[in-house]
Amino acid sequence: MLGHRKLSATAVRGMQHGFTLIEVMVAAIVTTVGLLGVFQLHTQAKRSSFESFNYSNASVMATDVIDRMRLNPTQLANYAGTNFGAGSQPVPTTPCKLSAGVINNCSDNELLQWDRFHWEQMLLGSAEQRGSTNIGAPAGIVGCIFVTGIVVEVVVSWRGLVASSDGASNHSANAKTCGQSNSHRRQVVLNTVILNRP
Repeated sequence: MLGHRKLSATAVRGMQHGFTLIEVMVAAIVTTVGLLGVFQLHTQAKRSSFESFNYSNASVMATDVIDRMRLNPTQLANYAGTNFGAGSQPVPTTPCKLSAGVINNCSDNELLQWDRFHWEQMLLGSAEQRGSTNIGAPAGIVGCIFVTGIVVEVVVSWRGLVASSDGASNHSANAKTCGQSNSHRRQVVLNTVILNRP
């Protein structure tokens, strides 16, 4: 029979391979913390992208109604209103744009009604729908048009995703009345002059 050899503690330690449970747990914690940071960064990037998209969308809407007003300057004062986006604008009885891009010869007043209705439809996001729900506009959107003589101020307010500061805090007194005042309010404000040239 062969005798048993006793191994020293140093020899046993030299033969061990692999990781201890503590090393595995530390590696798992470090990996988890790193992944959480990546996910947080990804979420923040998506939020910022969405906020930028809403800002661009609101800018397009404000520019659209100013362009409409420039084409119908005799009705300038009648474009004013502070609750666009509530769905209160009636459907015009005379369509100023027919199918296939044909333009109907509307009077100035008919064009005014057409423009007000279609701007409100933009604010309601009716151009893009999922089922029967409008999804083409930011949440809580409100449009306001202020006219003083030939000076026009167009304000588009909406609800941002993350609370910060009130988007109207650095704008005019008119802009402060447009939309709900809170830390989620975001705004685009455009000021211009529209001349009624013969």
